[in-house]
Amino acid sequence: LPSILKNGDQAMLENYTQAAEWETWWAIPRIENACAIEFVMDEIIKELEKTFKPLPTGSIEDVASLRELERKLFNAWCMWLCNPSSGSYNGAVPSAEETEFRAELAKVAAVLDSTPSDYFLDDFSVVDIVFSPFLERMLASLFFYKGFDMKKEQPAVGRWFKAMESRDSYRGTQGDFTRSEEHTSELQSPLQS
Repeated sequence: LPSILKNGDQAMLENYTQAAEWETWWAIPRIENACAIEFVMDEIIKELEKTFKPLPTGSIEDVASLRELERKLFNAWCMWLCNPSSGSYNGAVPSAEETEFRAELAKVAAVLDSTPSDYFLDDFSVVDIVFSPFLERMLASLFFYKGFDMKKEQPAVGRWFKAMESRDSYRGTQGDFTRSEEHTSELQSPLQS
């Protein structure tokens, strides 16, 4: 795994990620675009699964469609968050970016509603691990900058957070929602200018 992080060249990352143009403005040390984070995260999970075995609910390689859903939600979040718009929370007409994010969030909620648990699969899984840092950032930053409450908008997402917060392992790594401005400064949001 360390060799992936140290020796991953730009051509290899570009070939793997096929990044959209708008993602290339992200300046991440040694990793040139946001899609590369997906690559590194997935490789870390694969290495952990090799060492400790996958969770009983399956490995990262078994959940490609849910991984794709997470990427679509992430992209929609970035587009809405980084575009100045008042948002529909104050009675304004929703922007195209807000509409897209709400549609992707509804797809996530539909997946959560389709399982017998409050998790993405029948029980806690690698999918919950993958979604957790991004859903945390979305929850905090959209509430802070757009006045949008994901838990209220999609109760299934609220139930997912409640289920995750019942886990000691999650509470030990949970983000600090009182520092929303730091989440968005990572994205160099035009809202801060």
